[in-house]
Amino acid sequence: MKSFRMILPALVFIAIFFTLGCKQETTVPCEGVGQICFTNKLDSIAVINVLQLNLQFAILKDEMQCLTVTGDQAYNFRITCNDYYKDTTLVISTCEDATYIIKRTVAGK
Repeated sequence: MKSFRMILPALVFIAIFFTLGCKQETTVPCEGVGQICFTNKLDSIAVINVLQLNLQFAILKDEMQCLTVTGDQAYNFRITCNDYYKDTTLVISTCEDATYIIKRTVAGK
């Protein structure tokens, strides 16, 4: 009986210690954002419009510029330059680091 009186408080103390020590926190990986980097391989400045964000920025020749956006969403990008026009939609996933290279392609090759 004496051993039961000693073991029961010890078990209660251990149970309380483990339940209070194991606090679970919900975390969102990468804080729910993704990143897309644009690299300009054209002969002049490229202008990029992000329609959902009402954002416009320019990238110099052979330069890179990155944009951090909310992940798991589709974004419409309009890329313009001298004699170059591209309207595209990309889905940027959470934690994704995507690269989009802007270059002119030759038909038939």
